[in-house]
Amino acid sequence: MHKLTHIPHATTRYVAEVIAHIRAFTYTTRESIEKDQSKYINLKNKLLNLGTLEFESHNPEIRSISQISVDHNEKVECPRINKFLANVVSEFAVELLHEIAGYCLLQIVPIRKHSCYTEWDRMERVYS
Repeated sequence: MHKLTHIPHATTRYVAEVIAHIRAFTYTTRESIEKDQSKYINLKNKLLNLGTLEFESHNPEIRSISQISVDHNEKVECPRINKFLANVVSEFAVELLHEIAGYCLLQIVPIRKHSCYTEWDRMERVYS
């Protein structure tokens, strides 16, 4: 085993200095992080650009404070969920439920609650 003689013993003061250096050289404002929060959904292996609905590779310029612990895979489908939804609601409602599930992944929710209720009311009137 190699002995690390060039590194000082980790005293409380030494650790505090290292942390202070890291903070000083990696500082970023909250605003610079938040500007990307409403533009992307961060997945383990990709970023979903909400403006284009295209997937992008992770990029150090796009900062995110949260990540959904799911890998995106275009080839995967959910046949049991789709079958269940097709059995209990109409085709229009299946699409709407998919959109609502995706909407729940957003960091910032720009529409108000009554918009969802309006959609549900409309769906109930049309498909009841």
